Amino acid sequence: MNTVLEQIYATILPSAPFVIAAYALMWCALVVYVIYMTVKLKRTEAQMAVMEESLKKIDAEKNNASDRA
Repeated sequence: MNTVLEQIYATILPSAPFVIAAYALMWCALVVYVIYMTVKLKRTEAQMAVMEESLKKIDAEKNNASDRA
């Protein structure tokens, strides 16, 4: 093997587990963030659905009240 390549591999290979661990940690953090944001989005959508339903009820009550008058 070329002596230059041996020096490069001797320098790079010992740090390879740290690089792999850093990438794995970043991917795990990204997956956790996406899951967290998905849960928050679903919760927000549920709250918006409840608000829309409430607004429809209020609007229907106002229409019924104006029809009676």
